Amino acid sequence: MYTINMPTDITRLRLIAAAIFILLLLAVIGIGSYERNKNQPSSTPTPSLVVSASVTPSPTATTSETPAPTTSASATPTATATSSPSTDLSQTYTNTTHGFSFHYPTGYRTVQSLYSTDNQTQEYVLLTTDPTVNFIQPNARCNGTYLLSVVDTTTSLADLGKPGSWPFVDGVQVTQTTVGGHVAYRITGTYNAQAVSATVGAPARITLIANTDKPIQFSTCVATPAELSTTEYDAIVGSFSFTK
Repeated sequence: MYTINMPTDITRLRLIAAAIFILLLLAVIGIGSYERNKNQPSSTPTPSLVVSASVTPSPTATTSETPAPTTSASATPTATATSSPSTDLSQTYTNTTHGFSFHYPTGYRTVQSLYSTDNQTQEYVLLTTDPTVNFIQPNARCNGTYLLSVVDTTTSLADLGKPGSWPFVDGVQVTQTTVGGHVAYRITGTYNAQAVSATVGAPARITLIANTDKPIQFSTCVATPAELSTTEYDAIVGSFSFTK
């Protein structure tokens, strides 16, 4: 006959019951903890949309805007006013007989004269600002600013272009050039006592220009250097044109 060892069996049952109770308790605690954690915002840091600077920066109109062309003072090329006294050259003198013309500034007028001596005919054109001058006195002091003459001579232009051909000019310097496509010689220096039409000591500016029939001589005949505008003289000479 099988006998039950009571104390031993009871103890075992108690241990089993205690183990079950502990397991149930742990289960309850675990479930409660789970429910509590489920209802609370998890402390796990939400992946905070790490909007680090890597957020593709919206094309911030980076004001690398093409810099507006800075209108620096140098932008408009200022018309450098060439201080030419009165080189508007708005008037024109034309000589159809010898086929040439030139321009001269406002304020001047032309006075023309024709002289014949010793089988030579000399034509003169005076540019003057004096309204009272109406004729050119031959072999007398020039009473204008510029004097043009059509030279009636048998001397070649090459010989006329030699310094020795200008005894009435001190410190004479001769430079060969071209005017209106024609060979020309420019003579500079100072008028001396042998000068007929110019004042002694006045600056000499003479341009001798070849033409088909007779050379043309365009000279200054003012009394003092202060009255001479080299710019104006050069502008008039540069305006010569020829039809022959």
